[in-house]
Amino acid sequence: MVTQTDVFNNIAKAPLFAGVSSSDLKSLLSGCVIHEYASGVEVIHLQRTYDGFYFIYNGAIKLYFLSKNGEEESAGSISSGNTFGEENIFMTDPLPVYGRTKQRTTLVYISRESMLTLLRQSPILSMQMMGLLSQRLYLMTRELESVCTLSAHERVMHYFLTEITNNMSVDSSLHLKETKAEVASSLHLTPETFSRVMHSLEDEGLISVDGKKIHIYDEQKLN
Repeated sequence: MVTQTDVFNNIAKAPLFAGVSSSDLKSLLSGCVIHEYASGVEVIHLQRTYDGFYFIYNGAIKLYFLSKNGEEESAGSISSGNTFGEENIFMTDPLPVYGRTKQRTTLVYISRESMLTLLRQSPILSMQMMGLLSQRLYLMTRELESVCTLSAHERVMHYFLTEITNNMSVDSSLHLKETKAEVASSLHLTPETFSRVMHSLEDEGLISVDGKKIHIYDEQKLN
């Protein structure tokens, strides 16, 4: 059973709350609600309004949209140690996505009023909140640029190189954290197109694929 003490020790390491005083964090968490979910549970529902946001104590959440024909379109995943739904602090509109647990997950729900009170009192937290939201806006703009200007091959190659850089791979290898269908969806490609691009890159001798493990032979040619 996760306690508020457990949450306090964990949330202090989250990027959003780095540098926030212990007394402020304890005040923020005094009214938090801890939820524990099994894998595959819908925790965010389209068009439902929320009066707070979540911290992922452990586990992971898959965010997605539903197309008109009912197919899921990935909007990314959020892992333990991170927060999501911060827009609820400043807006009362329903969230535009669905969210489902990818594994057994513990979520900490923090109310809008508690967070607004602390934001008014803490310049450090206010600056970090602006930084977090600005970073997400920047990443969304770059993703839009990729969809609008890059071909399918270029999107896949850019994804591989970004993953290698982010994971600081020393042997030019990466391990897909999601299914190939989910990766394809995040790149706004059909699974069939993603598979064709992978086979093409293999045929060109640029990559090798072993299940979810992908080895890059020539990063310069992918760039």
